[in-house]
Amino acid sequence: MHIVKPFACPHCNRLVKTSGVFRGLLYGTCYGIPTLILVFVALPIVPRVAIWIVLSFLFAFLYILFVDLFIGPPRLVLASDRNDDFQRLNLTR
Repeated sequence: MHIVKPFACPHCNRLVKTSGVFRGLLYGTCYGIPTLILVFVALPIVPRVAIWIVLSFLFAFLYILFVDLFIGPPRLVLASDRNDDFQRLNLTR
């Protein structure tokens, strides 16, 4: 299941997405924390990028685990019903 992109509700078939708070914290945790950690590490760029990729996956896993164990499933909100959604091909026209 996609937790960031809008997806169709299995019951009503309307587009839903996770809340903005959930997505913002997910992005901050996955990309912000590893970036801040590696800003202060004195390594060449190639090892830094490799470490950043590993840390971003690790922090994403830890964030989802934390949310699942302590907070519960993310809140879902209705996505806009615009036909020009850039994340899908919209081949139903």
